[in-house]
Amino acid sequence: RMTEWLLGFPERAQGRIQESIALAEELDDPFSLAYALCFPGAMVAEMRGGDSGAGVERGLAVAPEGGFSLWVAFAKVHRASLRFEVERSGSTLDELHRSVVAIPEIGVLINTPYYMTLLARAYRQAGRIDEGLRILDDAQKSVEARGERSGGFHGSPGSLLFRGRLRRFRIHLLGATGAEQLEN
Repeated sequence: RMTEWLLGFPERAQGRIQESIALAEELDDPFSLAYALCFPGAMVAEMRGGDSGAGVERGLAVAPEGGFSLWVAFAKVHRASLRFEVERSGSTLDELHRSVVAIPEIGVLINTPYYMTLLARAYRQAGRIDEGLRILDDAQKSVEARGERSGGFHGSPGSLLFRGRLRRFRIHLLGATGAEQLEN
């Protein structure tokens, strides 16, 4: 599913996710349904932009019934991120922050750096550049502490590119003194 998206076939990826949802419903398998709605479905919704997040909301209705706290945690991050793209409010940014922080609190470290980059992006969009950079630093430290390779950090080169964009944005906001601050 995700591979097809990454290879440039978003419609196929979305189609596969819909097939997964239909199969989980046919088999009456709550775990698979929660997974399809809360993880790959939510990630594709995030990548597509402008998605209403209806699948994420449905996943948040299904996952708690089965006690699938991991899928609930992932879906909450995606829901908050999708909401922030529309609302850009402080309360939605706070919701996204709480959702990202909650993932390691349930004992899950996988995908946490990716979710931290979503939070950093939101901070950038809110003009809170320093907080975004701090989050990216924390994400990189998390990856290094666990010995993950670049593939485990959902595109480390992309993270470095994103970090560069944050730094350029900070320079833009701060003017000439911003460049001097980055060199110190």
